Amino acid sequence: VRPPMSPALFFCIDVSTAAIASGATTSACEAIVRTLDSVPQPQRTLVGLCTFDSTIHFYAVRPGASQPHMLVVPDVDEPYSPLPSGLVVPLEANREAIDSVLKQIPEMFASNRHGAPVGTAAIKACIEALKPIGGRVLAFMGSMPTGGYGALKPRGGTGGGGGIN
Repeated sequence: VRPPMSPALFFCIDVSTAAIASGATTSACEAIVRTLDSVPQPQRTLVGLCTFDSTIHFYAVRPGASQPHMLVVPDVDEPYSPLPSGLVVPLEANREAIDSVLKQIPEMFASNRHGAPVGTAAIKACIEALKPIGGRVLAFMGSMPTGGYGALKPRGGTGGGGGIN
């Protein structure tokens, strides 16, 4: 009998202008740190990190590295994983590096002024990254995804009540 698959969690965080301004990005990063504290089997759990504004950013976390490698996916109409593997890493062995990235994310994007958020495209790219191993994508969105693959349009009209305008 083969051992069970390792649980994999891919965290996708909105770093758009609206998310940064509202504090959603900082809250998401803090919530992820608390979530990782309560993961039942950190020695088996795999973790990946992604952020998005008008492009998608993946983080290749390596133990002992002072900075993660940021991999940018500029094609938001046909999102993809920038690497065939290696974007999810063992939590226990890389916990310090993961915490460091989560602490840096709100600071890195504090002066962000990029265009339409591409949340749906980022989720699709995370799914692509998890295809070889399976797992869950946990998306933290602070704004409506209005750009790229799966873009949503605001409902019409300025009147209240949701009627047809």
